[in-house]
Amino acid sequence: MKSNFEFLNKSFLVLSGLGGTTENYLYSDTNSCLIKLGLH
Repeated sequence: MKSNFEFLNKSFLVLSGLGGTTENYLYSDTNSCLIKLGLH
């Protein structure tokens, strides 16, 4: 599945990765999603 944060790959690779991870966890594990969002 394509992430909504792929446009950040060129300049902000870490932020793009965190955004993609939170999207994956959004419905399956909401607590992890919130933790990942609060990392940076």
